[in-house]
Amino acid sequence: MSRRGWCFRGRRAQFLSCGVAAAALLPSACGSQIGMGRARTLDRGRLVLGASSELDVASAGQGEDQSIPVPWAQVGVAAHYGLHDRVEIGGRVWGFGLPNVAASYGAAVDSKFGVYRPDPTQKRLWNVATGLSLSYQQILYADAPQHIFGGTIPLLVGYDFGPHELVFGPRGAAFISTSYGQETVITVWPGASVGVAIAIGKTFELFPEMVLLYSPISLNGESSSEGRTGVAVLQLGLGANLRL
Repeated sequence: MSRRGWCFRGRRAQFLSCGVAAAALLPSACGSQIGMGRARTLDRGRLVLGASSELDVASAGQGEDQSIPVPWAQVGVAAHYGLHDRVEIGGRVWGFGLPNVAASYGAAVDSKFGVYRPDPTQKRLWNVATGLSLSYQQILYADAPQHIFGGTIPLLVGYDFGPHELVFGPRGAAFISTSYGQETVITVWPGASVGVAIAIGKTFELFPEMVLLYSPISLNGESSSEGRTGVAVLQLGLGANLRL
C-alpha cells in the first residue's frame, strides 16, 4: 500500500494527515529519550538502578502558523553498569497505555564512552561522553501495531558542582517506522537535552531532565500544497536513581 493509501480519511484528517504522523504524535516516534544519565561514566563495577516518570508533548506542523499539541505520559525503569571507568552499558524499558485508545511500549540498549573524564583526585569540573542507544518501540493504535526501530547518538557534556552534575546533551537520532500494510518510513531527529543530577546522600539522586527533538517530515498527506511540515517532541522527565 502506498503512503497515500494509509493516510487518515474523514474527520480524523483534520488532526493527523497520515499514519506516520499518528505514530509520531501519540507517544512520539522517538520513544523515550529520558534516562541516559550523567556525562561522567560509572566507575568500573558500579551499578545504577533507576525509575522515571515522563510527560511527552508532540506538535505537528499544520500550515504556516498552526500546530496540534498531543500529550502522552509514560513510566520506565533502567539499569546501567560500569564495565570500565570509561565504558558503561545498560538498558531501559518504558511504556503506558489507555484501554481502547492507544498504548506504547519500548526498550533500549545503551552504551556510553567517556571522552574526557578527569581523575577524581583532581579538581574536576567537566566531563564529556558519547555513546549509542538502540531502541525498539511498539505503538498500538487503530487496527495494526506500529513497529519503530531507532538509534540515538548523544554527546553528553557535564559540569560538576560538588556531588551534583548539570548535563547538556546535543544528539541525533534516526528511526524506521513500519506496520502491516504500510510503507516503511525513515525519519531523522536532531535535538538536545538538559538535566541535572541532584545527589541526596551517598547513593540516591534525583534527575529532572528535558529533551527536545525535531523531525522535518512532511505531513501533507494527499496534497502537496498545504505546506504542513515538521514534528517537534518535548519530553519532560523525572528520574530517581540508586547508585550502588
